[in-house]
Amino acid sequence: MDKRGRGNIAHDAHFWGAVFGFVFTLLMDVELIPEFFRQIIQFFESL
Repeated sequence: MDKRGRGNIAHDAHFWGAVFGFVFTLLMDVELIPEFFRQIIQFFESL
């Protein structure tokens, strides 16, 4: 919808806000990084 110029939602702002929140969380507690990748691998193994 953002590329079509329709809607009243700033999709880019929501996307970059999500990216910032993800990166900020990992930087504040670097011990979460291995746990994050472990869970990603576990998710794909369960498919």
